[in-house]
Amino acid sequence: MAKFGAPTASRLLATAFALAALVTGAALRAQDLEELEGQLKRAHLGKPLTLRNFYQGDEIRFSAGGQAINRPASGPWTLYAMLEVASIRLQPGELEIESKRLLQVYEPGLKAFRAVRAAETVRITLELPLGGTDEKRLRTTMKKVFLGEGEKLADIAPLYWKRFLTNDESQYAREVYQVKDVDSPPRLLEHAEPEYNQFARRQQLKGSVVILAVVNGQGRVENPQISEPLGMGLDDAAVQALSRWKFEPARHNGKPVAVRATIEVAFRPL
Repeated sequence: MAKFGAPTASRLLATAFALAALVTGAALRAQDLEELEGQLKRAHLGKPLTLRNFYQGDEIRFSAGGQAINRPASGPWTLYAMLEVASIRLQPGELEIESKRLLQVYEPGLKAFRAVRAAETVRITLELPLGGTDEKRLRTTMKKVFLGEGEKLADIAPLYWKRFLTNDESQYAREVYQVKDVDSPPRLLEHAEPEYNQFARRQQLKGSVVILAVVNGQGRVENPQISEPLGMGLDDAAVQALSRWKFEPARHNGKPVAVRATIEVAFRPL
C-alpha cells in the first residue's frame, strides 16, 4: 500500500510562499485590468467607434483574432458601421462594450451625414489573447474589430461608395460615350423597386439616391457610383435594385454602345 509522508516544515514554507505569490499576482492583474479599463473609458465612452464588416445584430462576439464567432450578417455601413460607446467592462479573458448604433442620414445642404441614435443596445464582446492583457495587446485586438487611427471608412466600404467618400474621380474614369454624344440615349425597359427598410420607414426618410453608372451595350448597369446619397441603407438598396434594371442600350451610328448615365432611384414612404 502506498504511504504518504507528512509535509515537512520546508515544504509548508515553500507552499506558503507560492500561495502568497499567486495572491499578489492576482491582485496586480486586477489592478492592471482596472487601470486599462479606466484608460478605455476615458478614450471611448460617449464617443463613436466604426465597426468593421458592418455586422448586424445586438449580440456580437469576436475571437481574439477578430473573427465574428456567431457569424452575424453584414449590412449597409450607414446602418451598422457607427456605434456610440455607452459602457465598457474589462475582465480577465474578455472586453465587453455596450453601445448604441448611430444611423446615418445625409443632409444635402450640409453635404454631410447626420447621426440618429438608435434605441436598441448592441453588446460587443472581444475575447482577449492568452498570456495576459496589456495595453498593446488590447489595442491590437480592438483594431481587428474597429477602425484604428489613420484608417478611413472608404478603405472598407463597398466599391460603389468610393467616389463619394474619397471625391476620387478615377473611380469613374472608364472612357465611354456621354449621353449628348449618342444618337439615342438608353431607355428603361424593366424596373425593380428598391427595398425600403424599417429604419428609414421609421424616420419617414424620403427622396432620391443619385447614382452615376454605365449602361452597357447589353442594356445592363455597370460600375455604379453613389453621387448623392440618402443614408440609412437606402443607397445600398438603390444599387442592388439597379442590378436588376434593364435598358434598351444607347445607339451611336446605329450600333448599341455603352454610355455614362445619371440615374435617380426614388424612395417614398407609404
